[in-house]
Amino acid sequence: MSSFWGKTAKEIAIIVALALVLGLGSNLMRSDGLSFATLERAESAARARVVGLNEALELYRDKGAVFLDARDRDFFELERIRGALSLPFNGFEKAFPGLKERLKNARAIVTYCDDEHCPLGEKLAAKLSGMGFPGVVAFGGGLEEWRSANGPLEGEEATR
Repeated sequence: MSSFWGKTAKEIAIIVALALVLGLGSNLMRSDGLSFATLERAESAARARVVGLNEALELYRDKGAVFLDARDRDFFELERIRGALSLPFNGFEKAFPGLKERLKNARAIVTYCDDEHCPLGEKLAAKLSGMGFPGVVAFGGGLEEWRSANGPLEGEEATR
């Protein structure tokens, strides 16, 4: 009986090891696979500094600040903070190279999303900070709070 359990345990261990190797191999082959190093860095990185409306407005008035919309490009086209650039968190690798030089010269970088419930602005700020960009903050209230405060907007559906 003990040889039966010993043989079964070996077979289970082989199946689990094979599944792990196949899963990791498949992940490495995919262009959209998980980057374990990125996940580890993101978890260990300090959280982004979140600013409120007043500080966001002050930074907006500073012409050296760059505002980045972390939402998908379709939402950016509809409505955004006037002068903001699109850097979708979920399309970062594609959009970032075209903005890299501009961000290097920014005195401050302000990221935002829809509202306080959307994490993309904070995630984008943390990612940029982790890459060594100084002065990166996330505007926690996002587009919703900006709109409520009559901040300048632009885009297809912008009303002011």
